[in-house]
Amino acid sequence: MTIARMRAKIVTYRSRVSAVRVLRPVVRSFLARFDREAARHVRAGGHAIVWDAPDRARLVVPLPKPGDVHDLGRWAMLDIGRWGYSLVRRGPMRGLAYMRVPDDAIEIVRARA
Repeated sequence: MTIARMRAKIVTYRSRVSAVRVLRPVVRSFLARFDREAARHVRAGGHAIVWDAPDRARLVVPLPKPGDVHDLGRWAMLDIGRWGYSLVRRGPMRGLAYMRVPDDAIEIVRARA
């Protein structure tokens, strides 16, 4: 078969590519006295930065599911250099996960939230 004939026989294959929908949480910043609003925001699917002081903050996310490598709360923690979290046991944020933002990530969090 010559090159000229091969060109005439080119077949176009169409593949079905499934659309992947990625939902990213909205990250909002709250002063500590607005913890009820922060909890409401996190329970609605967002992430919250709660400022206890101008230089001290907590990241609050929905409780990560064990073994879920796609959990965006866990990835948010990893993004600022942490991998562990604590569970809020009482108050308006009961049942949510939180972690203290490390001192070396405060400026990054301040710029993003």
